[in-house]
Amino acid sequence: MADRDVTSSNLVSGPDALRALFRFDAAEPRIGVEIEFHMQDMRDRDPSSPAGDSRVCPLKKQLRHQGIMAEDEAGAHMLEVSTPAYSIGSLAQLVADIARVQRAVVTEAAAMELKPVPFGAIPGLDAARAEGNLPQPTKRSPRRGQLTALMLDSFRDQRMEKMIQYPLLNASVQASVGARDADHLFAMTRRHYSLLPFFFVLFHNRAPEFDKLGHAQLKHGGITARRALGNLGLVPEEYTRSRNGEEFMQRHFNGVYKRRMFCHVDAQGDFVKAARRVNLDLLHERGLASPRNANLAQGMDWNSCKIKTIPGTDKIRAEMRDMDTGGHHAVSLAVVNALMNMDDECGAAMDALLARYGYGAVPADNAPALKRDLDTVARNVPLFMNVPYGRGQMKDFARDFIAVIDRFASKHGVADDIAPLRHACENGMPEARVLYQRLRRPESVAYFQRSYDPELLANPRTSLGLTLR
Repeated sequence: MADRDVTSSNLVSGPDALRALFRFDAAEPRIGVEIEFHMQDMRDRDPSSPAGDSRVCPLKKQLRHQGIMAEDEAGAHMLEVSTPAYSIGSLAQLVADIARVQRAVVTEAAAMELKPVPFGAIPGLDAARAEGNLPQPTKRSPRRGQLTALMLDSFRDQRMEKMIQYPLLNASVQASVGARDADHLFAMTRRHYSLLPFFFVLFHNRAPEFDKLGHAQLKHGGITARRALGNLGLVPEEYTRSRNGEEFMQRHFNGVYKRRMFCHVDAQGDFVKAARRVNLDLLHERGLASPRNANLAQGMDWNSCKIKTIPGTDKIRAEMRDMDTGGHHAVSLAVVNALMNMDDECGAAMDALLARYGYGAVPADNAPALKRDLDTVARNVPLFMNVPYGRGQMKDFARDFIAVIDRFASKHGVADDIAPLRHACENGMPEARVLYQRLRRPESVAYFQRSYDPELLANPRTSLGLTLR
């Protein structure tokens, strides 16, 4: 949504007025992908040390010169690249674009003695160290990093340290799909949450974490980090209490209007740190519930499926996220979401498969199974797909899942591009399972992080599982 003057008299007076700012896209939906990377400085011998701002900024600049959208993330050591949005008819072009972007990141980083970390989190990096490495203002961008610094200060003031940790320590891939209408948005959200326990295993790409005695821990770092955010993370109540798209929209915008904001725009148009429990409702009383602040509130969403707008427009999209960065993960996540959310026949086939495993059309009915399955995955990382899922076993669901995806991938000409996804599902072999088998000690994790073959991240048609066959 385009920013408007914060002093505009067109204040957002309530949830209905907030909803009126946003539109669905009745035309053919499009999908785009964002990929986050942690960058390590190969000149620094400490593998837990993140690359500094002065080292990563030139990389972003070089990527932009190649026409790649490269942006800052919360930490200076982090890099986000993204693709344009494509229709389902151009899915093969999206896949090729992802491959081009990933190879450019790896190649240009190597030329600068940088290297992407091959995991969704940097082993050994803590929030305090990451917080000392934030994007800094420049002469050309004097406000660079301002919003991030304000947010982190606000989290600290409100004693929400976990909110500081999550954006600084986790790198993920996200797929965003434009919504045709409320029911389409609801269906995409429902599929994502129904698949979330499975996705947390399928797209798990973190090195083993070890205790002080050198024993690998059982917890799933991704779910643990998300749940640490309390009711601000993972699965929102407005989803689990809704029965259809219209209910979901109503509950969503009611929630956004009451959502705690950590910063807002003042009457002068400057970002300021929000006091405790500021929301749009309170800003309206102060004459500050502008469309710009409404857009900020809409974006302060830490749920696994984020409802937001297509950049530069007022069109609503669903952003499916929380999947660890990994070589094939961006392509695989894009193909899965494009097929089941943009090809109605595939969507129906996926819904039927989920229903067979007990995940039906009503989120409230699914909620007990979803909590149980997330708990099981969170506590039993070394078991990977050898756990229950819904009414069956996850390893069986994985084979049924890829059978559906494979059929429609062939229809859209991307069957060859999902070889790593196919191997992971058919063999129960996500990237993290290979890491747990190969990296038995902390020093082996550090060695792999520094010396891995860059082709694993540059080429989305390969994976650790495929290289070990």
